[in-house]
Amino acid sequence: MRIELNRQADISRYLGSGWARPEDGFVWAVGRESWLLLPLATTAKAYFFLITAWPHVRPGRLEAQRVSVDVNGTRVGEFAFRQRATFAGMIDARIGGNKAAMCIRLSHPDSARPMDFPEDGNADDRPLALAYEAIVVDELAEDEAALTASLTAALDNERAPPARDDEAVGAGFLKYFQSAGNDCEFAFLQREQGLEPIGLLRFASITIDELVRGLNQGFAGIAAPDRMEVFVPENAQNHDYMVREGNYGLVYHTHIDPQSIAADALKAKEVVRLRRLAELFLEDVAYGDHIFVVKYKDPPAPVQLARLMAAFRRLGPATLLWIREDARPDWAGRAAWLLPGLLVGYVDRIDIPPLRNISSASWLSACHAAYGLWVDWRDEM
Repeated sequence: MRIELNRQADISRYLGSGWARPEDGFVWAVGRESWLLLPLATTAKAYFFLITAWPHVRPGRLEAQRVSVDVNGTRVGEFAFRQRATFAGMIDARIGGNKAAMCIRLSHPDSARPMDFPEDGNADDRPLALAYEAIVVDELAEDEAALTASLTAALDNERAPPARDDEAVGAGFLKYFQSAGNDCEFAFLQREQGLEPIGLLRFASITIDELVRGLNQGFAGIAAPDRMEVFVPENAQNHDYMVREGNYGLVYHTHIDPQSIAADALKAKEVVRLRRLAELFLEDVAYGDHIFVVKYKDPPAPVQLARLMAAFRRLGPATLLWIREDARPDWAGRAAWLLPGLLVGYVDRIDIPPLRNISSASWLSACHAAYGLWVDWRDEM
C-alpha cells in the first residue's frame, strides 16, 4: 500500500488528528502527535514501511525534526530528518495480531511555529514538524522477514574484519564485479583501473527500493518510450545528455555530446539499449558469476538490504558486496562475510556527487579482500 499524502489523493479516510489541510505534494504534521489509520487485509504479517518527508528546520536554530513511529502501541522506529529524506523499518508480525487495521502514531517532539522565528517574517502559528509526501506499507515475504532478523543480529554482533596480506593488487579481479546502482563511484573505480565493462547500473542511479521492485518484476516495462526523458541539465555548460527512466527511476549519464545527435534520435537508441542491458543484468544475476556492489552514503535499514538480498536470491545464487564507510584504520580496506551471500567491505570514505574525491586505494583493497573471500567460498562448494 502506497499512500501519496497530498490534496490530489483521497487521504481523508487515513488521517486522524494532528494534520494540516493537505497541499500540493504533501501534508504537514502539526503538533506533537499525528495519527494514521491503515486498513489492511491482515495484520498478522510482518510489514515493511517507508516514509518520505521533509522537515521544518531553521539553520542554527532548529537543525532537525525527530520522529518516532509507533504501530498499535509498539515503537518500530526513531528517525531524525535534517533534509528531505526517506526512512524505512520493519513492523513485526506480532505487533499487528488479528486487528483489522494498523494504528500509527507519529510523534514530533521538535514541532515549532514559523512565527517563533521572526527573522523569516512568517506569521504562520501552526506548530509544524514534517511535510509528509508518501508512506508505503508492504507485506514482507517470509524470506524477507527471516533475512531482516538475521541481518539485524549480524550487525548487532559485528566484529572486526579479518586482516589480509598487504600484497600488490592488480585490477583484473574487478571484472567479476558489477555495480548495482546508487551512483557512478564504483564505475569510476573500474575506469581508473582500465576496465570498461557494460552494465545496466554501471553509470546509473537507482534507489534500493526501486531496485528491489525491478528485480522482483524482471524489470518489466523498463524503457517505455512515453516514460523516457533525454535531457541536458539546466544551467549546465558542456554537459552530456542524461536519461531519466520513469518506470524504475533510473537516472544516468550517456556520455554523448548533445551536439552530436538529436535528443529524439538518442532516445530511440536508448530504449533499445536499456532493455537489452536489463536482460543481461538479470542473466548475470541468475548465473551467479558476479559480485554485485551496493553502496549508500546513508546506510539502508536492515529490512531494505534484506529485501534486496531476497530479490537477488529469487533469481539465482548472486553474491552482494555492501560497501560501508568506516574510517577506523584496522577496518578500512577490509571485507568479511556478514551473511551467506552478503559480503561487507569497508572503505575509509564514500564520496558524494560530483565524485571527484574517490578513495580509490581503500575501495580497491576492500574489493580485493571481498574477492578473496568469494573465491575461497566458491572453491569450497
